[in-house]
Amino acid sequence: MFEKTYKVENAIKVASEKSAVKTLKELASNDAQYTNELRSHLENIYSSMGTASSDDRQVKAMRKGIEAIQKGKINSDVYKALNFTLPYRNDKVNKAFYDKLTSKGYNAIVDINDKYLSGYNAKNPMIAFNAASNVKANSLRALTVDEIRDSYNKYALANTVKQVAKATAKTAAIAITGKVAVDKINSYRDSKQRIKVLENYKKEHPTTKLSDAEILNEYYNY
Repeated sequence: MFEKTYKVENAIKVASEKSAVKTLKELASNDAQYTNELRSHLENIYSSMGTASSDDRQVKAMRKGIEAIQKGKINSDVYKALNFTLPYRNDKVNKAFYDKLTSKGYNAIVDINDKYLSGYNAKNPMIAFNAASNVKANSLRALTVDEIRDSYNKYALANTVKQVAKATAKTAAIAITGKVAVDKINSYRDSKQRIKVLENYKKEHPTTKLSDAEILNEYYNY
């Protein structure tokens, strides 16, 4: 695992949610085929999330977006659903949206999933596009086994604290699982194997809501 840092050489213009929604409305209102492709794209992704809890924030966001576009609306709910699905790489849907934003001088948008839906609660996550000339790789270094292990430990412990704070019986059980996960993570010495396990699981389950600690603890018993 490597840590890569970047240097911003030119200003990156990030579209606000309001501006992104407005841009999506303009695109859809002038291109019925795009609207149909967007609707189909959202419905396909949503159907693949069938095993997820109906109370999950990502599922709710997708459902609200689909309900809106099925009623002929292009609003913030549709935009949030599209934003969530951008990593799924539907080139027709994504490229047209990015091109429309680029035509207005933007080259990034807020990552709705990482900021609101996934539980990461990232402060300023961005999805950048057409920004190759603005950002250059600055440095690359290999992380040590200790750094990787410490990172997993901190994430698992932080997740446990969040769950305990909800003060439910189910949460308490999750907290215990989190403690067990931390104990097991401490014993993992082969970082390459651990990373490969996580990558393979997430590739097979792209919509998983499990934390890295839960995946390692519950599905792979080393």
